[in-house]
Amino acid sequence: MVVGEARFVMSSTDGVAEFAIAVADDWQGSGLAQVMLRQLLGAAITAGVSRLYGDVMDSNGRMRSFMRRNCFEPQRLASGELVRMSRALCPHAERSSMSF
Repeated sequence: MVVGEARFVMSSTDGVAEFAIAVADDWQGSGLAQVMLRQLLGAAITAGVSRLYGDVMDSNGRMRSFMRRNCFEPQRLASGELVRMSRALCPHAERSSMSF
């Protein structure tokens, strides 16, 4: 059984990648997303990603709050239904603060 998934995709050579995290309903609020995000950040840094972004439904307040707590900044998109959450990755600072 899969209870969560985290992934990123680099769409160009500029170091920017889109990411997504999904957690099964019964596992939400368990801390699993935080663990997966830490792992994802480490993998993204190793792959040379300098900025991560993900689009979140404006109505998904829990995810937007989670992203803000993890230093992602919001940017409203033209559609009005989505908010783009993004953050720069700093290899040395990120690695020293991660505990796997």
